[in-house]
Amino acid sequence: MTSAPEPETRKMRVFISYSRADEAFADQLRVALIDRGYDAKLDRKDIAPGEAWQARLEGLIIEADAVVYVISPDSLRSEYCVWEIDRSLALKKTLTPLLWRPAEDIAAPPGVAAFNYVFFDAYERSGMTDAAAFDASLETLEAALSIADVLWVRESVKWLGRAMAWDHVGRPDGMLLPIADIAAMQAWMSARPTQVPDVPDEVADYLAASVAKEERDRHEKTSREQKIDQQTQLAVAALAQQARETKRFDSALRLALAGESQDNAEPTRRAQIAASAHASACIARMAGHAKSLSGAAFSADGARLLTASQDNSARIWDAETGAELFLLAHDNWVTGAAFSPDAKVVATSCMDKAARIWSSADGALLFTLAGHSDMVKSVCFDPTGALLLTASADQTARLWDVVTGRELFCLKGHGGAVVSAVFSPDGRTLVTCSDDESARIWSVKGRLLRQLKGHSGRVWTAAFSADGASIVTASTDATARIWDVASGKARVVLQGHDKPISAVALNAKGNRVVTGSKDRTARVWDASTGKELARFGGHDGWVEGVAFLDETRVVSASSDATACVWDAASGTELLRLAGHDDQLSSLQLSADGARIVTASDDHTARVWDPQTGIELAIVGQRKGAEWHGPAFSRDGAHFCAGSHDGKARLWSVADFSERSAFDVGGGIVWDTLFDPAGDHLVTASADGIIRFWEIASGKEARRFIGHEGAIYAAMFSPDGTRLVSASADRRAMVWDVASGERVLVIEGHEAAVSRASFSPDGARILTSSGDGSARLWDARTGAEVLAFKGHGDWVSTAAFNPAGDRVVTASNDLTVRLWDAQSGDELARFAGDSPFTSAIFSANGERILATLAGGAVRVWDVASKTEIARHERYQAPMSDVALSPDGALMVTTSDDGLIRFWDSIWLTALAGGELVHAAVRARLNGMTLLSDDELALLRPVIGDVDRDVAARWAGGGGDGVSARPRARGARKRVAPGAAVGAQQAVGEHRRRGRGSLLMPIVVVALIAALAAGAIAFMQLYR
Repeated sequence: MTSAPEPETRKMRVFISYSRADEAFADQLRVALIDRGYDAKLDRKDIAPGEAWQARLEGLIIEADAVVYVISPDSLRSEYCVWEIDRSLALKKTLTPLLWRPAEDIAAPPGVAAFNYVFFDAYERSGMTDAAAFDASLETLEAALSIADVLWVRESVKWLGRAMAWDHVGRPDGMLLPIADIAAMQAWMSARPTQVPDVPDEVADYLAASVAKEERDRHEKTSREQKIDQQTQLAVAALAQQARETKRFDSALRLALAGESQDNAEPTRRAQIAASAHASACIARMAGHAKSLSGAAFSADGARLLTASQDNSARIWDAETGAELFLLAHDNWVTGAAFSPDAKVVATSCMDKAARIWSSADGALLFTLAGHSDMVKSVCFDPTGALLLTASADQTARLWDVVTGRELFCLKGHGGAVVSAVFSPDGRTLVTCSDDESARIWSVKGRLLRQLKGHSGRVWTAAFSADGASIVTASTDATARIWDVASGKARVVLQGHDKPISAVALNAKGNRVVTGSKDRTARVWDASTGKELARFGGHDGWVEGVAFLDETRVVSASSDATACVWDAASGTELLRLAGHDDQLSSLQLSADGARIVTASDDHTARVWDPQTGIELAIVGQRKGAEWHGPAFSRDGAHFCAGSHDGKARLWSVADFSERSAFDVGGGIVWDTLFDPAGDHLVTASADGIIRFWEIASGKEARRFIGHEGAIYAAMFSPDGTRLVSASADRRAMVWDVASGERVLVIEGHEAAVSRASFSPDGARILTSSGDGSARLWDARTGAEVLAFKGHGDWVSTAAFNPAGDRVVTASNDLTVRLWDAQSGDELARFAGDSPFTSAIFSANGERILATLAGGAVRVWDVASKTEIARHERYQAPMSDVALSPDGALMVTTSDDGLIRFWDSIWLTALAGGELVHAAVRARLNGMTLLSDDELALLRPVIGDVDRDVAARWAGGGGDGVSARPRARGARKRVAPGAAVGAQQAVGEHRRRGRGSLLMPIVVVALIAALAAGAIAFMQLYR
């Protein structure tokens, strides 16, 4: 659902910089300012646990209209406070120093002394008891805050935020201002009050760069060649379609653009442009893995995480924020992954019989290690990082040179699959474990040293002692054995488990062993005698992973979806790490033992503090109950959805982290939306009640009661004063938001009302129903104005376009239909192979986006009626679709419990001339040389130019042209945690097209000599 526009006025935003020693006063000051109508924020109150503090603080400062600095001896000594003041001054924020506790012998930060102080020291000396002194000082502070022109300062927040986002991602052209915003920003700068600071350099640079780009754009537009004739246009469009279907996206885009004017591209051609660009650059931008995880591992410094999944990918994440950094795409299930000791490269093993080495700096594929004849089960680096060891179901292990990717030795001799393999601590030997009931010790030169025989079942895994003198093995025969490396003889047999042992580990001293078993227990043993010392029996499922946290604590991971920390001596459970929604497959410790990472079949890995049991980060897609009613906040910074478990949840769009959950308690939450001010979340639920929730406190503020059935949808009027709801009781109702009173009941449908929404002008209400119709009603009287009839089954949704002159409906009759909102005439019909569950217009009205019960997402161009995107690889029904306000993100909900975020820049955020102009500058994945037929068709346009001239000028690339093409799908991903709002998604993708792909200006000059007709086309390769 789309939130109504925010009112023109808002509270003045004040950020309070203070020392923790002055926390009580800072809290009192914040509450007092809020009571007086300010939006006051503290870093303790407004930064989530685990969030990157410096980036978040800068965001709070950027958003603030004014900064108040609480001066005390502690704040003057605080590096954090000094940093906050430095950033405030650098960003030219209105700064008000507030003297709380004097410190004569400590100098104020540079720049602060120039400001007049507001004195609260009298209140401090009273021991915070003199209310009159506090109020008097507060009045002085309010006067100081009102000195600057409030409206001008508030406007500065918007321009500063956009300028900083542009600056943070490398100042890409794609994030510069359009001409209308340039005029607005120039007017704002010319109106600067004399008493406020000068604008920051970033803002001035942003405007100057925008003006320069607009001048370049005008020049390019005037130099475009006349359009080719209509017949050639159609032929070129057909070739573009063929090129796109064969994944030759760049050729498809060039064909679609050839000879077109930037402002008047023919609709079908424009649809081809969007489709080609989207197919290349996007596919899907999701917030994590789509299937179970095979494992997770920390880098040596603990800063990053590596996950392997059955969704045919491995991923690198920021371990602190949970932000995804790089996607490592494979063609089959990834069975394992590991960082090198220096974390410069990562290795992955795959079901496709190969292992791979990747750069961890940018996610680029370095080597594919081919040689195994069956799936590769695991990978392991030696302690130096120079060698990689792979274990395979082909009954061999292999050693590889990491620098060259060359195979060094093949370790043959096992009579069954090699399940796992590890190096000794000194890297001179290694051990392999096999289905043939044995383990073997080898030298790194490939020579067999010892055979460890004695188990009567598969040997799952093995671990060396810290001194390398002993090896412990775990087997399906329900025993673990400790072996002497020098002799190959078993010194101790650990007997007691009654089911297979799946995990084993030694402590640092080598005198204790911990085992995990499918008998639901973990146990600690004396490594010398084999005596059982402790038993941990608190799990309800198999124990899949074990480790010593230190000499006194053990951690275990289980198929019961939990991990536990235990006292190693007594067996007492100390902490239970609960939060996963499905069984755990592995656990690993960071090198310093300060964090635990667990991998799960719920598609996520989670990072935990072993001291407190607190969950520090979630990496991967969050899987939950079935989700409904997705909605973005007006600023695009937050996202919400309701679910079958009776809760509504709120996430940050920047890093996809969950911020809060609201326990509605009224059954399924069918719809969610933000109120116009953005400080309340609205839920519509199965109990027939609409609830308003305070986002800050998480408390329910008020209810709207009147429906006699489940409420499926709700939406605000454009002015935010009214709310319309749709219910299973066959009615829609209109409510006064301020009073909560019902002001209108709309009746006439013969079945449940599935959706209800206001027209953009607020004069009409659109409803859809299970009776097979959608209808228009007078929003003032409730009288029926128009009916859209023709569907043969339940109409799941109906929505207006932004202009209010078109309506789209989605139905169980396998069609989406486009209607004239004035006459009720059907204008277009789009067919599917399963019921449509939802359909909406893009913000510019040029696209229709729909979801299907068959597990697909489809997008059509309205003007040409052309389908430009289809994603149908999902097994579960898609239920809802929503767009972020800037069109950069599309979100879909699904019955498989996943919320998926998609990069929709090319589909919806770029339109008209902006789309064509952006495509001219983009060079896409899948680039190919033009075919003979394509070249012949375009000869009248481009002149006598060799087919490969563009590739030569651009330095080669794509589809075999480049000497070393980048692995498909291994694109660099922006870390969402580094984003400043959803706009950075647009900037990142445009930057990718610009940073390394723009052709030097000299190329244009060279090509211009070919012919006047060649200029327009060859500019497309810039």
